[in-house]
Amino acid sequence: MSKLFDLVLFGASGFTGEYVLEEFVKSEYYQKYSFAIAGRSQPRLEKTLEKVGKLIDQDLSKIPILIADSSSPEQLQAVAEKARVVISVVGPYALHGEAIVKACVEGKASYVDISGEPAFLEKVQLKYGEKARQNGVYIVGSCGFESIPCDLGVQFLKKNFPGTLAYVETVGQLNAGPHGYTVNDGSYQTLLLALENGKVDNLEG
Repeated sequence: MSKLFDLVLFGASGFTGEYVLEEFVKSEYYQKYSFAIAGRSQPRLEKTLEKVGKLIDQDLSKIPILIADSSSPEQLQAVAEKARVVISVVGPYALHGEAIVKACVEGKASYVDISGEPAFLEKVQLKYGEKARQNGVYIVGSCGFESIPCDLGVQFLKKNFPGTLAYVETVGQLNAGPHGYTVNDGSYQTLLLALENGKVDNLEG
């Protein structure tokens, strides 16, 4: 199957999507790989390209935009069939993630997300892992989630410590801004879903 794009960022207009987009276009890989962004709102995606472009002083208006809603299997399938890799930052994954994974596996696109939701990660592994293997694609869950600051600290020590590291203890500190502690809406919804006791997924269904 011929693929139009090496990478598609799904959910680019969201809080996390803007950061991922900014970091990608600043990297050396932006010039090496064909790239598109995807989401459900053309105006919001265009506004995101304009906003991030101003931040890094680049014209991003030529980046292709694909329209797809996570509730539409047909639209998701159309995106997956155009991509070698889909990076999904559309959460909560318990609500929006599985349909994207399914479309990627069936459309023969590898899938990457930043989920920190254990039940979702286990569910997609059980339901789609074997089919992904058969189709020659990868499902990479929880890539770049909350452990990254600790991982980077360990990597820094490994490179700069003049000896053999035997033990590392990481201490994190969260400092509130001028308006106190805030959390993004997607993270808040994820927390509520994790605390909900009323529904439990049938992982074997």
